[in-house]
Amino acid sequence: MQSLHTMFPTILPATISKIVEHEFKPIDLARLNPRRRWDQFASGCSLDDYPSLHSLLVPVSVYFAVLQAGVDATSGDAETTRVIGHGGLQYMAHLIELEELFEWPAVVQYHMQFHNKRRHDMVFDDYSPWMVADRELINKLLVGPGRQRVWRGPDGKLLERDSDGSVKSCQRKILSRSI
Repeated sequence: MQSLHTMFPTILPATISKIVEHEFKPIDLARLNPRRRWDQFASGCSLDDYPSLHSLLVPVSVYFAVLQAGVDATSGDAETTRVIGHGGLQYMAHLIELEELFEWPAVVQYHMQFHNKRRHDMVFDDYSPWMVADRELINKLLVGPGRQRVWRGPDGKLLERDSDGSVKSCQRKILSRSI
């Protein structure tokens, strides 16, 4: 594990161990964001720590880098290491796609539940589910009752519907909290 601490000097050794041992909770991903490494998170992280796709993707990518390096260092299994890297890239692409289609708070909820399910799989050395969308969670959290799909115009700007059902342009809401 010492070499992992050298590879990731800004991440606490206890955090690296939690990632490699599949005990790291997805709600705490903000702790891995290099731009927020000096934040204290004294009371823990919350969903408010993920106001944008960027605020989630950056720590997810760090998480996969640590996970891949950790599994490689502990097992030396090239195929498992490859699956983790490939799965991480596919999962991040999946998050980008979901962000384009659905309300961001619902996508964050999807990630938290999806990641928790993967923690269970990884305990049994199964990393392949990172490569497969969870249709049950998508139906429950993203397209279920009360959820609205995000509509984008050809220019990529968000669209919203007027009370009469017609579509109008709108500016994307940017949360005031910066990361």
